[in-house]
Amino acid sequence: MTLPTPRTTAVLLTLAAMSLAGCAPAPLPAASGAGRAALIVVGADGLTRQACVTLEGSEATGRQLLEGAGLPVVLDDRNAMGALVCSIDGQGCDYPAEACFCQCEQLGSCTYWAYFVRPSPGDWTYSTVGVSAQPIRPGEVHVWIWLDASKTGTQAVALLPDVGFDQVCP
Repeated sequence: MTLPTPRTTAVLLTLAAMSLAGCAPAPLPAASGAGRAALIVVGADGLTRQACVTLEGSEATGRQLLEGAGLPVVLDDRNAMGALVCSIDGQGCDYPAEACFCQCEQLGSCTYWAYFVRPSPGDWTYSTVGVSAQPIRPGEVHVWIWLDASKTGTQAVALLPDVGFDQVCP
């Protein structure tokens, strides 16, 4: 009987490890919302687009959520409180050719992308910071709505979809 050479032993151990790697137990499913957040975009026509986005890193922002959804977004990064959303999926203002809030330049008329957050569980809250400064937590629902600024408070919230995280991220 001949003993295997060190090289043959190394090859056999590598092959055994590779075959066992395929036999590892499947990971347990993540808890609801773990590492994901829901995004809903409501256009002027009332149509909604939804996306369940996997969050990268431990401190994601609203900007990363929008980018993770794959929608074309135009931002104005000059705001000290976080980037402003000028356009989503072609709707909004053509920044930098026009002002980011191009539809808010006349008195009495202002339509813009408004940003709301719903923690899980919780009520809708208007985001008072720009998209790059808004923190994202797993299990939250974030909504961007093309909103006439004359609709405030409960009028604005009434326009938001009554959708929970589990409906967007089953």
